[in-house]
Amino acid sequence: MVAAGAAGIVVDWERRGKARRQQGENTQINEDTPEDLSRMRAATPGRLVCRINGYGPWTAAEVGEAVARGADEVLLPMVRTVEEVDRTLDLVAGRCGVGILVETQDAVDRSAELALRPLSRIYVGLNDLRIDRGSDELFRPWSTARSTPCAQR
Repeated sequence: MVAAGAAGIVVDWERRGKARRQQGENTQINEDTPEDLSRMRAATPGRLVCRINGYGPWTAAEVGEAVARGADEVLLPMVRTVEEVDRTLDLVAGRCGVGILVETQDAVDRSAELALRPLSRIYVGLNDLRIDRGSDELFRPWSTARSTPCAQR
């Protein structure tokens, strides 16, 4: 995939609370393992991203293992607070990049402050954001948002 031009590969460890959170939503829950991360690192020199679980008491161990197994970036899902992001950046300590998934209204509300952090990416997870907002429509919150024409900005 990387040789064909893909920007990178994601190994997905996020499972904590995901089945409950997404119950009845017909979403995919991956079952990637630390060993999968090691296998991917051995197979490609390309960018390797590891999505860990949302912030919690397990985050330090997951960050340490992802870095040790060769992740180029740790991707933190279900962000709710700036403090979660700051603590994750501290845990990574520059050993790899840190990206976040904006998948909660709390993260949307703090997006300006989150954007000031030294993040390798900010990804908007529309499915979880829709679920968190209690909405039935995936794109409606974006299509009905107040917009300002570019020329007026």
